[in-house]
Amino acid sequence: MSDRALVTSLERLLALRRSELFRDLPTRDLEVLAGLLREAVFRAGEVIQPADQPATTLHLIVEGAIELVRDEVVRRRVEAPFALGSLAVFAGRDGGTRATALTEVVALRIPADVIAEVVEDHFNVLDQLLRATARQLISEVRLLTGDRVVPGPADRPPCRVFERPLDLVERLIFLRRMPMFAPASLDSVAEISTHFRELRYPAGHELWREGERPVDILCLVHGAVRGTTAAHPGVVLYRDYAMLGALSVLGQAPHYQRCVTDTPVVVLAVAGGQILDALEDNFEMAMVLLGGLARETFDVERRLHEQRALQSDAQP
Repeated sequence: MSDRALVTSLERLLALRRSELFRDLPTRDLEVLAGLLREAVFRAGEVIQPADQPATTLHLIVEGAIELVRDEVVRRRVEAPFALGSLAVFAGRDGGTRATALTEVVALRIPADVIAEVVEDHFNVLDQLLRATARQLISEVRLLTGDRVVPGPADRPPCRVFERPLDLVERLIFLRRMPMFAPASLDSVAEISTHFRELRYPAGHELWREGERPVDILCLVHGAVRGTTAAHPGVVLYRDYAMLGALSVLGQAPHYQRCVTDTPVVVLAVAGGQILDALEDNFEMAMVLLGGLARETFDVERRLHEQRALQSDAQP
């Protein structure tokens, strides 16, 4: 791999603008990122991203073609422009996909730790990353069919519920156990827990309809909620520790499901505007949520691949 001056300042801005992660950023924020991009040239056959190592660098492919291989199966062959590692750099684990140059490839690269330094100082960039990642996850979740339970039993530690409202310590313990918040520090969770309020709903209560504007994020403490969509059959049964409405709030997009309580439920609710304001002051929690969204996207993509394989096998 070698570096050489091939990409102009304007082309750097255009490369960022083509990426779903950065396309809606103001020009001033794009200019900050563009100044940190470094050029790299990969020869045909050279591995850009190994499958067995966590991605540490985002590559914006501006010239050439690459091949993406997972489980020794070619998943995609793509040509520039293409963003490689846009989710993997935030997921904190290897994506399991090997990226190899099919032709000579010119890329603009920026390490994950440099991105983290930028977003810590420019919340607009972090807000855009959360919004773009949540919207991508919504678009893929909508393609899943069949019944499923979220979260699975392994992600639902015991939770004691009282007839009385939960006190601050009980709220903190519950939020600390939620899969999305678990990687965060205790201080970070404690800070954000002050914004939540407890709500209780009877069975059969409609929380929201598909297409409605999101208002709250609901963390399900106890009970069950049924999620359905008009586009696909099947029911998503949300159980304890599910986070409802988070994708729509963070993605600033309409609800993609109708959600109705299946049993009496207890939830901890936080207004969408409040959580976004809180994240601006709590960089660690914002990055934890971004990493959680990225990991969930990988998991949904894996389930979609399995779903398509089953559908293909079922065809005569």
